[in-house]
Amino acid sequence: IKNFCVRKVRKMVIIVICIWLFIYYRLKSNSLNTLAFIIGSFGFFTIGIFFFRDIIEEIVMKIQFGMLSLLENVIKDLDVFYQNSYIIVRTPKIIKNILINYECSGVIEVLVFTSILIFYPIKDFKAKTIKFVLGNFIIMLANVLRIALMIIAIKYFGDRVFDFVHLILGKLLFYIIMICMYYFTLSKFHINKCKVVE
Repeated sequence: IKNFCVRKVRKMVIIVICIWLFIYYRLKSNSLNTLAFIIGSFGFFTIGIFFFRDIIEEIVMKIQFGMLSLLENVIKDLDVFYQNSYIIVRTPKIIKNILINYECSGVIEVLVFTSILIFYPIKDFKAKTIKFVLGNFIIMLANVLRIALMIIAIKYFGDRVFDFVHLILGKLLFYIIMICMYYFTLSKFHINKCKVVE
């Protein structure tokens, strides 16, 4: 029964990808570039989230926990556990467990950026590859900085600041970095390419 279900899922994935590619190429061949960009990006993101999320999450978490494990050498009483996706922060008064789940891992942001970049009208493959590597590294680094901010806040100010840092300050830092990254990787390129002559 398990093999039958796996074969059915594989067939469904292939059918969905074929339909998506057919729609994308029909739009592209009819010079509906904006609609092709939207359908291409949205389709890639949707297929990635539904069918390849576990693989993407594994890669992103491994990279981020590798970066976070470097903090263990700097911050005393900090334990990073990649296998269980959590971090333990010890202070004289509390021991705080921080679970890094799917929503906090940055997987969605990595997949959104990759989906947009793949279908963004940059013809130069080398430039697109550099933007892909740099942009995804910045997303993961921004998420690690957000988590590091939470760890430092707990270490020096206790558990009472965790919600504020997690829900407001950390997300604000993360999204400011995201806006700058999108500007420099995509918007600035497009603005420079399409300067309006007055």
